[in-house]
Amino acid sequence: MENELEENKEVVKIGENISMNTQFVYKNKIMERLLQSVNMVKDVLQTNLKLRQQILKMSKDIDKANLNFTQVQKVNEELKDKIQVLTREELDDDSRGVFLE
Repeated sequence: MENELEENKEVVKIGENISMNTQFVYKNKIMERLLQSVNMVKDVLQTNLKLRQQILKMSKDIDKANLNFTQVQKVNEELKDKIQVLTREELDDDSRGVFLE
């Protein structure tokens, strides 16, 4: 009887050891997954930062292009106005019979 009691105690100890090992393995797996998740979040944040920088650069480039376009439009309008003035002057001279040679 005493021998059986000792064997039962040994079985309980083995069971406890197995349980502790299982918990240890489970905790390690949780830690591994947590580290993987942290690394994934880190990668996402770095990619997000790079994308923000690219968007900011593109936005600045677009602003420069729009400013340049506006300046070109202004010059174009000024040239159109000059052409109209010159065309009117030429028509006025032609209507008076004045020919420039």
